[in-house]
Amino acid sequence: MTTTASRMGVLGRQECLALLATVPTGWLAFTTVLRPRLVLVNIALRGHHVLLRTGPGEAVTAAENGAVMSVGVSCTDEATRTGWSVTVTGTARLLGPLLDGGTTGDAPLHPWAPGTKDHVLAIEVEDVSGRRVSAGTALGTGEASWGWWG
Repeated sequence: MTTTASRMGVLGRQECLALLATVPTGWLAFTTVLRPRLVLVNIALRGHHVLLRTGPGEAVTAAENGAVMSVGVSCTDEATRTGWSVTVTGTARLLGPLLDGGTTGDAPLHPWAPGTKDHVLAIEVEDVSGRRVSAGTALGTGEASWGWWG
């Protein structure tokens, strides 16, 4: 039996940021006094900040306290077993009120979830990492290859 091995490569900072700018949603990770949180949010990259809108709650409180937060994004193709992932980590801060039309400067922020989302958080892009898995060469029976998580 022959299968196709995957190849994994590390992405550079500029490629990571270019990929991050192509997706409207990502996973926001931060910690509270009680436990870690992982929340799917709408995002926009503006300069060296990832922006997101949210309502009052734990993320706003964490940002007001200058918490370090991470945003993770990915794109995968299950059929070809290829994809990429990018993680950005940095200090969060609460920005001022939204401008008319629900935007902050040139970055549209249109939450998909219902409810009032009148707070904008900015996470400074400090640490950036990314990986890409691409199709590789054919392997014969008995040969092993590290996949996505290898």
